[in-house]
Amino acid sequence: MKPKFIVFASVLTLFFFALIPVNTFAQQGIIDDVRDQLRGAGVHGGASLDPELFYVGAHAWFGPVIRDLWIRPSIDYGFGEVTKLVSINPEAVYVFAQDNGLNFYAGAGFAYMVLKRGYELREEDIDIEFDDWSDETGANLIIGMTDAEGFMAELRAGAYGSPGIKIIIGYTF
Repeated sequence: MKPKFIVFASVLTLFFFALIPVNTFAQQGIIDDVRDQLRGAGVHGGASLDPELFYVGAHAWFGPVIRDLWIRPSIDYGFGEVTKLVSINPEAVYVFAQDNGLNFYAGAGFAYMVLKRGYELREEDIDIEFDDWSDETGANLIIGMTDAEGFMAELRAGAYGSPGIKIIIGYTF
């Protein structure tokens, strides 16, 4: 990994943990309900810009590990006209639990991606073909919401090699 990326990720992680407020819920029942809503695995799909891809994937919720901090790994498969991508995303999210069943979250994580860029065009006088495989690492910043029924919507901003913006919807079982 590049030293600048490691420094950026470390500073971002420390900044994120400094923003975590003390749990203000007076009723333990609300916290237990949120924990029951979030635990589990699910599926999601969406689209990204730069590169322009459609995504399908799976995610899981583990935790909370500290107060309202959850570990939420995911794996994605993205496909577009030129690019295909497989991404593994270990992420940590802080859940802002609500007693109405609608929970917002924000977080950050890393991404490891394997990309295949390829194109083939065969016509009468034109013969174009290329394939390029590469792997990259990156970082993700996440904001999202989930409800009591399992529906989720999320916006991911990527840095250092991750796709620029991802819009994701999904369901947790």
